[in-house]
Amino acid sequence: MTNRFPEGWPDEATKKPYGKPVNVLALVKNDGERYIFLYDDQSARAMIEELMGQSEDPELSLTPYDAAVLSQKVRKLLEQEREEQRRDEEFGEGLE
Repeated sequence: MTNRFPEGWPDEATKKPYGKPVNVLALVKNDGERYIFLYDDQSARAMIEELMGQSEDPELSLTPYDAAVLSQKVRKLLEQEREEQRRDEEFGEGLE
């Protein structure tokens, strides 16, 4: 299994991903192979690019279709986060 993290992640001194909330994206293939990706909202674009790059790697079973589906999930989650931030700013935090 290969671990691929963006440079500087996690912070070696604290072993924490910059103290920011982390999104978890997971895929379990039919053969039981698992892909688990961790990223923050600011690195969503880089995450999508990484997914596409890994789908082109012949040593991995991640397909372009898998990458497209996971990329859509990244975009949707980012959209939801932005909508929540907009609502918090508009109506004040803590109100639901």
